[in-house]
Amino acid sequence: MKTIHLLSAVALLAGCATGKMKTADNIQKVSLSTTPCFGTCPVFDMKIEANGHAEYEAKRFNPVTGKFTAVIRKEQMDSLFVLIDKAKLLSLPDEYTQQVTDMPTYRFSVQFKDGKSKWISDYGPMGPEALQHVYKFIFSLRESQTWKQQ
Repeated sequence: MKTIHLLSAVALLAGCATGKMKTADNIQKVSLSTTPCFGTCPVFDMKIEANGHAEYEAKRFNPVTGKFTAVIRKEQMDSLFVLIDKAKLLSLPDEYTQQVTDMPTYRFSVQFKDGKSKWISDYGPMGPEALQHVYKFIFSLRESQTWKQQ
């Protein structure tokens, strides 16, 4: 019985090794900038390098205000990269908009090691659910890290 489980696990892993690079394996930097809304929407810029080095400029309506740095743990970076893979980022439109006013815009970008980049401007924000999960994860980093003020 143990042999069957072991062979199944090996077959599963071998099936995953297709030779195609995942988006996450090629990520160099992830950035999210948010703009004001009519209300208390958080306004900040966050840049996260693939090695976990992060810069956070909290402008308005954040737990703190100022410029900060932190190193994000590998497990959290892996989670972020999985969320980006699930969002199928490269197949998404570059812009989302809606016919309402006073909403924030999220400007999300990923720079890749091969020199390419993907930029998304999301007013509302109204991008697909998988992209919303990426945003929520990045928003959570504002409170889950030990940020050092610059």
